[in-house]
Amino acid sequence: MRIAPGAELVPTEQLRSWLSHAGTVPDLTHTAGHVLAFLAAHFAKEGSALVSEETIAGHVHADKSTVVRSIRHLVGLGLLAVMPGSGPRPSEYLPALPRAVVSKLVSQPLPAA
Repeated sequence: MRIAPGAELVPTEQLRSWLSHAGTVPDLTHTAGHVLAFLAAHFAKEGSALVSEETIAGHVHADKSTVVRSIRHLVGLGLLAVMPGSGPRPSEYLPALPRAVVSKLVSQPLPAA
């Protein structure tokens, strides 16, 4: 699994807080923000996203190479973990956050919807 040093996976019950935090990260590029939003929709339904880079590129209207750079950037920021695929099986994407942020989310209750 590719995950940034000092980052950990986000529990499913903390997805709303993950998205709120991820959207405020200052180094988030335009395309990375779109990739994150696309993946977040999958996380909300299934807890992870099992999609190809080509599928992501089509949905965010970007070149595959731009999507690959954006995914690398999101992993580097600690916002995403990737289980690389092989052959016809696409990679699996999972929400992640730096440990210090996760510990704050777990200690604070979620706001009411």
